[in-house]
Amino acid sequence: MSVAGLKKQFHKATQCRVPLLNSSSVTFDLIILTASREKVGGAEGTKLDEDFKEMEKKVDVTSRAVLDIMTKTTEYLQPNPASRAKLSMISTMSKMRGQEKGPGYPGGERLALMDASEAMKELGEVKDALDIEVKQNFIDPLQNLHDKDLKEIQHHLKKMEGRRLDFDYKKKRQGKVQDEEIKQALEKFDESKEIAEQSISTCWRATSPPRWRTGELGFKEGDVITLTNQIDDNWYEGMINGQSGFFPINYVDILVPLPH
Repeated sequence: MSVAGLKKQFHKATQCRVPLLNSSSVTFDLIILTASREKVGGAEGTKLDEDFKEMEKKVDVTSRAVLDIMTKTTEYLQPNPASRAKLSMISTMSKMRGQEKGPGYPGGERLALMDASEAMKELGEVKDALDIEVKQNFIDPLQNLHDKDLKEIQHHLKKMEGRRLDFDYKKKRQGKVQDEEIKQALEKFDESKEIAEQSISTCWRATSPPRWRTGELGFKEGDVITLTNQIDDNWYEGMINGQSGFFPINYVDILVPLPH
């Protein structure tokens, strides 16, 4: 079917279904029809400002990137798919290592094998500790971001899109739809858009590092830093060799504390 013929069929469907509406709400079918006419028929919908569309793109890219990073990190730590499930439970598993000893045999080979076994045991413990550290401090925060914050943002964006389609449909039928209904649809759309903007901004502020972190001070062991300010419980501001910047409190020993 040609595009012109498809437009005609959409027009007929609209003419047939609209008289069935007896309430102030728009049916889900008509909202879907409005979205389809925008995509296929070229109907122009309510324009969103460029800043908001840019935020939508960032949310989508961030969500896909976070999921990809979590997947790739897990695969890197444990390439074997059959053993990968262990990583999600490793923080609560009790390690059963070296508890059973087989019958020994005399000779230096026995001692060498015992040393090698002990070394492999220690390597395994280091590997497990690394897995736990990465999971707790890297994968889990990303998982929380993906499953809560980003999912909530996508929910608000989806709700906003549904209300936009509802408003556009009623606006195009101005004269057949009461002005009060159109006004209410616009108010709901604006409300959803504002909530979506707020949730995106809150997420960015919570996950972005403080601006002052970009000015960290470089120094080496034995350097003497002149303290100028305490940023918070974990960071100082200071000067060394004419350079000013920020550094962690636990990296230094305080010789002369800042005056209170």
